[in-house]
Amino acid sequence: MKEKVITYLKEQEVPKSREEIAKATGMSDEEIMPTVDELLKAYKIELVGTESEKYVVRQKH
Repeated sequence: MKEKVITYLKEQEVPKSREEIAKATGMSDEEIMPTVDELLKAYKIELVGTESEKYVVRQKH
């Protein structure tokens, strides 16, 4: 499951919300959250709050 999220994120050019990631990978938001937490550390991907309080992930540069 984690691989699905990682693969999806690596293919993206623009930040994506957790909701979009979940939908695209066929997983629930609850399922992807632990993976997103791991990605924050391991792959230097950051979770960014938006004005609407939704979260997006983007690759740190």
